Amino acid sequence: MGTMKRGLLAAVASSLVLLTAASVPVFGQAPKDASDRPYKPVTAEMFNNPPASEWLQYRRTNDGAGYSPLKQIDTANVKNLEPIWSFSTGLTKGHEVVPVEHDGILFIVASYDVVFALDARSGKFLWRYDRDIPDKALSVVCCDVVNKGGVLYGDNFVFGTIDSHLVALNAKTGAVAWDTKVTDYAEGTTITMAPLVVHGNIIIGMTGGEFGARGFLMGLNAEDGKIAWKTFTIPAPGEPGNDTWGHAEGADADTWKHSGGTTWTTGYYDAKNDLIWWPTGNPGPWAAYVRPGANAGSSSLIAFDGQSGAIKGMYQTVIHDMWDYDNISQPFAVDFMKNGKEVHATFETHKDGFTYVIDRDPKHFGPYGGNDWENVPAVYVTPFMDGITWTKGNEDEKMHPLYDPAKDSTTPNLVDVCPSFLGGTNYLVPSYDAATKTAYISGNYWCETIKGTPVQPWAPFKAYVYAEFHMHVMPGHEGGGGFVKAIDVTNGKTKWEHDMTDANWSGLVATAGGVLFGGGTDTRDFFALDKATGKRLWSFRTNSGMVGAPITYEIDGVQYVATVSGFGGAIPIWTGEIKDKFNKNTPQGGVVWVFALKGAK
Repeated sequence: MGTMKRGLLAAVASSLVLLTAASVPVFGQAPKDASDRPYKPVTAEMFNNPPASEWLQYRRTNDGAGYSPLKQIDTANVKNLEPIWSFSTGLTKGHEVVPVEHDGILFIVASYDVVFALDARSGKFLWRYDRDIPDKALSVVCCDVVNKGGVLYGDNFVFGTIDSHLVALNAKTGAVAWDTKVTDYAEGTTITMAPLVVHGNIIIGMTGGEFGARGFLMGLNAEDGKIAWKTFTIPAPGEPGNDTWGHAEGADADTWKHSGGTTWTTGYYDAKNDLIWWPTGNPGPWAAYVRPGANAGSSSLIAFDGQSGAIKGMYQTVIHDMWDYDNISQPFAVDFMKNGKEVHATFETHKDGFTYVIDRDPKHFGPYGGNDWENVPAVYVTPFMDGITWTKGNEDEKMHPLYDPAKDSTTPNLVDVCPSFLGGTNYLVPSYDAATKTAYISGNYWCETIKGTPVQPWAPFKAYVYAEFHMHVMPGHEGGGGFVKAIDVTNGKTKWEHDMTDANWSGLVATAGGVLFGGGTDTRDFFALDKATGKRLWSFRTNSGMVGAPITYEIDGVQYVATVSGFGGAIPIWTGEIKDKFNKNTPQGGVVWVFALKGAK
């Protein structure tokens, strides 16, 4: 066991005595136990057409919507929600997980890749998996020892690890079904994102943009963990776009080798066109003068063939990024009418403050090859927030916002840029209501001062950033700068905005009951908004701040809402002044909270 982990577990041992592992359900009857019956495997048909009552993958459905058709809990009765059980993980680092649920079992991945299986109705502990993470792997973690969750398929729960493995655990027992090394963490690579399943393959990405990793996406056979395909996001010599990776005098000649473009958040699957859409991270290093050119494959949205993993299309959201503007907010599919024509698109909001709606119909793609590396057209690009300063709002012929030369971070002096490299939006998962064509997003009004610093050659286990930065709340905005917005996907206009008093680092889930669930950080509030108006309808103060996202599921006619409260992740590590002002005293420690309507049977 790594020394960091040993120290952490020793420090929190007493908390296990103080925090109740699973509270007694309030319904006055003995719960049915998921451990007393056989587990129902998740079939391909179930995965592709999930029951309304379950949450089998990160955003519930292949199209990435993160929406629930359940409606027992609605705008009229959500005020009667109450906690029915809670479970302490005993770990005090960040809990960014989105739980998954099937056949009465709730699965979460806590800090340090510790996995818990709990009875989804009662909170009863079923099993736990611990992983011995090498200290060297922990040394290339950028943003806390977090994990965004796993996926359920067949008999297994599958998730990625900090030491760059993909692991399948038997969902009933927690026993290891298979364990595959995806890559070497000495390359700066870790896995903290949640997988997808496409054509019987587990689709997994990776992190490492701050340690000189070269981005890739991989498919592994769900039955045995064998690697089916691997595709790099950053082009090598002879591949489309490699000529956009120049190098400065004195820098590494082959900048594409340590280029970023990582795949550290989850994409979605377009079954009709058999395309996997995946967002990519910032180019590396942040000091942009090292890598002259557009830097193809970084800060992009890429369409991969669902069978082979080959790249079929690409749209770059930020050309030659110099502010760490990863394109990593989770995308999803949208369909609407525009000027009398059907539009089939990918919708995504961005760290840079813009909404990007990109055509997902391959009939509209240009050729991909040679110098034609950016072949996917945009439908529209428009700001979703005010106060943007990195661009003056002008666009080129492909609708890329063009940067303001006064905000060039490669100059010797700090430049003030809005939004910051944490957003805008970030990995904070959105939710999409297709019936009303409304996207719900979380974000923050944050800015930064930033400049590049002298770069040294890439080396293993050494950060590859080379930038100085300082963050602050955008002028004109109160408190920690957090917000929730409802956006009309047909035109990008804001329908309503709910401003928060603290920083917002939680994802969202909207339901057919008219309710939108989210969470705060310093307030520790798990809350419900009216999805039509943004009005707060209910809240409950948890033990800590929320940095993952909730889900909802139904068992025997009772709708449950689950969230994991456990502050950590990027805010304590990267935000500086913002953390000191608004999250200095936010308590940490992971607890699973599950709610239902008072008196539900």
